Amino acid sequence: MASAIETKGGIKVEPAPAPSPLKARLVRVRDALTAGLIERDIPIRLAFLAALAGEHVLLIGPPGTAKSELARRLRLAFTGQTYFERLLTRFSVPEELFGPLSIKALEEDRYQRQIDGYLPTASVAFLDEIFKANSAILNALLTLLNEREFDNGTQRISTPLVSVVGASNELPQEEELLALYDRFLVRHHVGPVSDEGFGRLLDLRGQAKPRVADADRLTPKDIECIHAAAMKVTVPAEVASLLKAMRKFCQDQKIPVSDRRWRKALFLLQVAAHTDERSAVSVWDCWLLQHCLWHKREERETLATWYEERAGAASPREPERFAKVAAAWEAKLKQDAGRIVHKEDEQGRPLYRGLSGNEVISKKSTRKKRDTYGYEREEEVDNEPIMVTMSYAEGHVSARVNGVAAACKEVREFLAWSEEQMKQLEQQIRGHVWLDPACAVPAVQSLQEHAKRAADVLARLEKAKAEFRKLPVEKDFVPRAAGNAGAIS
Repeated sequence: MASAIETKGGIKVEPAPAPSPLKARLVRVRDALTAGLIERDIPIRLAFLAALAGEHVLLIGPPGTAKSELARRLRLAFTGQTYFERLLTRFSVPEELFGPLSIKALEEDRYQRQIDGYLPTASVAFLDEIFKANSAILNALLTLLNEREFDNGTQRISTPLVSVVGASNELPQEEELLALYDRFLVRHHVGPVSDEGFGRLLDLRGQAKPRVADADRLTPKDIECIHAAAMKVTVPAEVASLLKAMRKFCQDQKIPVSDRRWRKALFLLQVAAHTDERSAVSVWDCWLLQHCLWHKREERETLATWYEERAGAASPREPERFAKVAAAWEAKLKQDAGRIVHKEDEQGRPLYRGLSGNEVISKKSTRKKRDTYGYEREEEVDNEPIMVTMSYAEGHVSARVNGVAAACKEVREFLAWSEEQMKQLEQQIRGHVWLDPACAVPAVQSLQEHAKRAADVLARLEKAKAEFRKLPVEKDFVPRAAGNAGAIS
């Protein structure tokens, strides 16, 4: 048996099993595409995954941040692919993207373009300054991106397009470009290398030339098989719960996410799960959503923070309810324990505290007292009613105890789920094809924080259950409620 590995969080996990042929192949391609690049691992992963899912990626950032290099490398992942690259300007004409008009076709009274070598025949394309696209090319570009079809004269033809990498120095401001912006499911900001990475950048010599083995490159048939298998990947309840909560969060934060984008994002998660050799989407796959849902740049960090805080609670048990449930039971306990009634004897007569401290049935007692003249007189005084905690039917107490016990069971199931997640987390993220390995740290912290809160709630529930068991039961003592004590809910 393989030896266990001690993780940073003190959790022992078994080494990841050998990946399947597809996963191993994708890992080799991914690593080849990132070779020689500094701090460009995440955009390479995102662009590669988007291409496998049949989606497009948008890279936002200043000039000189390797945006075009990422696109040129992406084409190496696919076999027999044609590549098209163009820098757009406000004055770009359709001929630059879709090819010149065919003179021969015009002579025959046909409007047709020579598309060979242009965007309609490309499998992977890089469009720099994509938001400089003008209305003359916008409609045709939208159709090509979304439907993989191109209107060439009177014919609508299918195109071999796998993915387009769009690049821009800034986000679009004009409303007419929002439809184009929405066509890019994956969005990533590419900035200059960090201070830590700058030293490695200085050590680079020459232009790195990535090499992808021909046997590892993906064919159109491979992509078709990936799509078919991804459609069968299931979405567990905890993932559905997380997605619903994220949608509500986006609505509250006024982050516009269309229904189409949600559906495409879910399929991206299914592709990620299948290519990571799993039959179900995991909560950790949802880390990718921060790169799919933002509309403004600052929203990505907002989504990432929300995800890190929420991921550890993404269980079908909805653990955020636990504290509310505990508070509700504590309120019922306070209500039950706080109901006091007039104590009665076995015959149902109210009891009072006599002058000597004994229990009596009389409301009043008499005592002798000397007046100012020295005469001894009898004085009548009120006896103090003896008040006790209300006694309850045995069924009432049992219902309270059983209700708290059911809540305790839910919390224990969540704690067991959390423990299992922490055991699997390091292995899942460490060997994940698409996730940034660094996201394991906040993920573990999130799980630990939610588990601690759940353990605190469990202690409160156990205490409440014990206190409910201490409530007086009718079989031991049968008081009658005084005044409006009445029955309780």
